[in-house]
Amino acid sequence: MSFEAIDQQFAKIATSLGKPEDQMRMLIITFLAFPIGYMFRFLNGKWPRHGYSIVVGVILHVFMFRWESLHFWALDIVVYLILTLFKNRRKQAWVVLIV
Repeated sequence: MSFEAIDQQFAKIATSLGKPEDQMRMLIITFLAFPIGYMFRFLNGKWPRHGYSIVVGVILHVFMFRWESLHFWALDIVVYLILTLFKNRRKQAWVVLIV
């Protein structure tokens, strides 16, 4: 996924408003939350909603944090694997806290 063309537009808008580019991205994502959430109304069933949430979430996450978001995803996968390996609920909480 490449956001270079969008980044150039955001850089122009941010400099014209005198704001940092990351703040402009956060503002746009906040305003996009309403129409994105409205689309949920038209999705019926569990799997279409989950798929939509995953795809839109990944796009918005990469748009906001760029490829540094891989760190978040890697940590999520590690914690998920820990939770599936440790069946004892009491040990799960401590292991996740340490990680």
